[in-house]
Amino acid sequence: MAIEQTLDFFSGNDVLLNYTVTNQDGTAKDLTAASAVVFIIGVKAGKPALVTKTLGAGIAITTPLQGKFTVTLVPADTEAIKGGGYYHEARVTDAAGKKVTVTYGTLNLRENTIAS
Repeated sequence: MAIEQTLDFFSGNDVLLNYTVTNQDGTAKDLTAASAVVFIIGVKAGKPALVTKTLGAGIAITTPLQGKFTVTLVPADTEAIKGGGYYHEARVTDAAGKKVTVTYGTLNLRENTIAS
């Protein structure tokens, strides 16, 4: 079940997002053999992504049996994006090939005015 979530952070910052995936009954989803995890930031739903993170490239499954993974954004991911309202989404593909959208929603990206 996807959770609607509003994210709010500054462009050009280091950001660590923590997620927990659960089954419909509320128990943790085993991510041990997950074949893919993807996180995107886009202008809006259905449009091309401005930022894409994937398993091993910005996404790590931290505690597989508890369904936990992290998304790491580094300054270069967002420093060139103008401040404003964007869309974000994360999806997991499990060992059986089932795709589950974990979270989606609005990203309020605030423009950072402090130089490097």
